[in-house]
Amino acid sequence: MTFSSPSLIRHLQELARQITARPHPADALYAAFQGNSIAHAFATHVEADDHVCAMAATVGHIKAEVAPCDGLGAADSISELVLRTQRRIVLAELDVLSDLTAEPSTRDRWTALAFSPFEQLDDWISYVGHKVNGIAQWWIDYRGQAAERAEYRAALRKAHVAMRNLAERTKATPFLLDAIVRTDWPAVQAPCSRISIALTIPIDVDPDMPVLVIAPRSAEHVVERAS
Repeated sequence: MTFSSPSLIRHLQELARQITARPHPADALYAAFQGNSIAHAFATHVEADDHVCAMAATVGHIKAEVAPCDGLGAADSISELVLRTQRRIVLAELDVLSDLTAEPSTRDRWTALAFSPFEQLDDWISYVGHKVNGIAQWWIDYRGQAAERAEYRAALRKAHVAMRNLAERTKATPFLLDAIVRTDWPAVQAPCSRISIALTIPIDVDPDMPVLVIAPRSAEHVVERAS
């Protein structure tokens, strides 16, 4: 599947919406079945099933674009997959910016942007790339080890905060904020906007939630755990 930052951002936004709409479908089912209305319980069951299938389809799209090409192997949870997707988008857009710096026609325009404390854009690109790769290492060290599941969950939570802070509260922030309002320079504004959006999408997902995808089986679709 061809990689596309805009496509992945749309899928992340949809996943965020789905999680916010029904963060704990099991709780809703339990409450419904404790009531006296069989019809309500059945309707809640159908709604929850549809919601899980829709979420699984979204996760499937994300997984298909990210897991085969980011070099990090199989994802252990949706939380991890979200972080990997953010990283994949950021690194791709940094490549776009890097290509821009190589164009002689753009050299004079860079001086008008807020690089401080960096001397040039290449330094900013290196900083952001180093940060997203370093954040990924936090949870990679614990992934797949049953005895260190608590550490894995804690590392994922810490990583989500760090990714958002990278856009909002680090040395990278001034340039990013300046670039995303540069309507006079779409070639810079677009990749920086995608970086900012990817890093700040609010996805509150349980680190233990497994990666579910919609997989075809015969003539119907079923939800299964991805390997």
